[in-house]
Amino acid sequence: MMWRFLQEPDQPEGHRWLEDNIGGRTTLDAYGIDTARDRSFEAIRNDARAAVPATHLDLLGHLQNSYRRGGAFFCHAGIRPGVPLEDQAEDDLVWIRGAFLNDPGDHGALIVHGHTPIDAVTLYANRLNLDTGAAYGGPLGVVVIEEDAVFRLTRDGRVRLRPTA
Repeated sequence: MMWRFLQEPDQPEGHRWLEDNIGGRTTLDAYGIDTARDRSFEAIRNDARAAVPATHLDLLGHLQNSYRRGGAFFCHAGIRPGVPLEDQAEDDLVWIRGAFLNDPGDHGALIVHGHTPIDAVTLYANRLNLDTGAAYGGPLGVVVIEEDAVFRLTRDGRVRLRPTA
């Protein structure tokens, strides 16, 4: 969304990025940009385009919507059940909830996702939700994924996670 905000000003998603629940203003504040409500979208965007380094834009422009490593498939929100992992639509990878969260089926990989805050990192039979609400002041969920095991990292070390129903 940040890349679209900076590069594609006519896309509605770019304007949406400045909404409070998305985090664009907070991100731009970190770059030293005045994101006050009385400033126009165009003024904020112009300042952002001047302040965000080209290397950051390059990184954002080359990000993938998903990543597969071994038996794990990483994405933001989840996948569309029944659609091969390599054929997933960007909209589902970024926004899906119910159809994915309520599906108990095997997806062919452990789907590692966030997008839906929960109290603690939780391993289910077919997915791992890492979203512990860090964007809203919750703790950051950190895990180690090994061949056939998932561990939550704590101050006291690794805690093996067992699938929850």
